[in-house]
Amino acid sequence: MNFYSIKKIKIFFFFILSVHSNLVLAKTSQKTSSEIIYRYYDKNGVANISTNITANHIYYGYEALNQNMQVIQKHSAFNVEKSLLDEKSLQNAIKQKKDDARLKQAYMTSQNAIQKKKQL
Repeated sequence: MNFYSIKKIKIFFFFILSVHSNLVLAKTSQKTSSEIIYRYYDKNGVANISTNITANHIYYGYEALNQNMQVIQKHSAFNVEKSLLDEKSLQNAIKQKKDDARLKQAYMTSQNAIQKKKQL
C-alpha cells in the first residue's frame, strides 16, 4: 500500500465517524432511533431502504427519512479525491501561515529589518 491509499483509508474512516456522530445527533432529536430510515439509490437507480447505514449508503450518498418518508437530512456521496485535495489545500494554508508568522517575527520592527539587511 502506498501513502495515498493509506491516506484514503484514514479519510474514509474519519468520514464514517463524522457521519456517525451527525446521525447520533439526528437520532436523539427523534422520539426513538427506529423512526429514522436511511435511503440510497444504487448504480441502477434502485432505492434501497434500511434502518442502519452501510458502506453503500456512504458510497452512493443517502437521505435520512422520518416515518412519513420525508427527508430529514441529505448526505452526498463520499469523494476521496476531493477530500485529499481539501487536505492538501489546508496543509498549504497552514504552511503559509507559519511562513508569514516567521517573517512577521523576523521583521517586527524597522530595527530588525535593518539588522537583517546588514547581515546579508
